[in-house]
Amino acid sequence: MTAVMIQNKVFFRLLCLGLLTFTAHLSATDTFDSVMQRMNSNVPVRISYRETRSLELMDHPWYASGYMFSKPPNIIIREQLEPERLLMGVSSESMLYFDAVRNIRHKVDLPEDDPLSLNVSVFKALAHADKVLLMRLYEVDFSSKKDGWEMQLNPKEEDDPAFTIMVSGPPNKPANRVVVQQEDGDVSSFLLTKYTDGYEVSTKANDLYLELIGE
Repeated sequence: MTAVMIQNKVFFRLLCLGLLTFTAHLSATDTFDSVMQRMNSNVPVRISYRETRSLELMDHPWYASGYMFSKPPNIIIREQLEPERLLMGVSSESMLYFDAVRNIRHKVDLPEDDPLSLNVSVFKALAHADKVLLMRLYEVDFSSKKDGWEMQLNPKEEDDPAFTIMVSGPPNKPANRVVVQQEDGDVSSFLLTKYTDGYEVSTKANDLYLELIGE
């Protein structure tokens, strides 16, 4: 297992949650059940994102921006454009990484008994509105107020590092913010905007996936 892939383990889980929650269309009263019922997306989706990482060992935050893609049934991709171009992705079989600047690729297989496959399980749970599976993997705390809704997820896997994922959005709107808080104090925050779908998005997602696998 390469260090760069391990470091991005949480990101893939975050990407699954961020993409699929962003595609949800919420009811007049935001509830956990209504969010789950509307998370099933059968079309490719692209989202603009801005990431901020605040690390204990860094004096200043680190910033990145680009696009996230979800291509049903089981492919998710991040195309980072700034500060430099990177591609990361996950399918039902593997995690992928491509440094376009240095022409470096990494691939990690995901057997079903590998703890990393939890990321894929979460994706499937959300994509198919499987509340039972999601609650088996996470402690879920959903709340809704006048100024918006939020969903806090804490992993149940003992092998996972301690962290909390918080997904939130305005009332009756998709998610616009996803935050991962690590036990050591490190924080990664994603602001999500500009939801788009359609043929162009599907074609771009296909092209990025082929680039990821080196074809």
